[in-house]
Amino acid sequence: MKNKKVMFIVLGILVLIVGIVGVVVFNILKEDSFDDKDKVYKENEMYVGTDFIITMSDVDTNYSAWHMNPDDQYKYILVKFEVKNKAKGNKLVGKYYFNGYVDGKELNISSTNNTGLQDMELQKELQHNDTLEGYLVYQVPTNSNKLIIKFKKDAGKTVKFIVNY
Repeated sequence: MKNKKVMFIVLGILVLIVGIVGVVVFNILKEDSFDDKDKVYKENEMYVGTDFIITMSDVDTNYSAWHMNPDDQYKYILVKFEVKNKAKGNKLVGKYYFNGYVDGKELNISSTNNTGLQDMELQKELQHNDTLEGYLVYQVPTNSNKLIIKFKKDAGKTVKFIVNY
């Protein structure tokens, strides 16, 4: 009788451990999953996902802003995105959902406040079928040639956009 209790306890602990490991592995894979892991979207290519339709519709790789000067050996890239909410409910779209990377290093998004585009910043709660057009400004090193922008808020999926300059 006592051996049966010990066996059930050990069996229960093993099932619990396997379940925890499975959940952890699932979350790791889900966190950085892609609809198509090899697909990287370029200017004017449309991503159609679960919650959003996103197009990087315009890119200015030599952007100069009103009262903004880039740091030494850097320049600004202005990127326009069109984002449509195709989910049934409201969805928030924010500029911090679009993370920029150069050579694997994450970049800060520069404010559009001094660009004349502050009314076109990429930030809004979208109702079903609403579309937002907005701009993001990235400060990138002049000695690099590729900006990767990752959007990480489409039902757990990550979408990649590329700007070659």
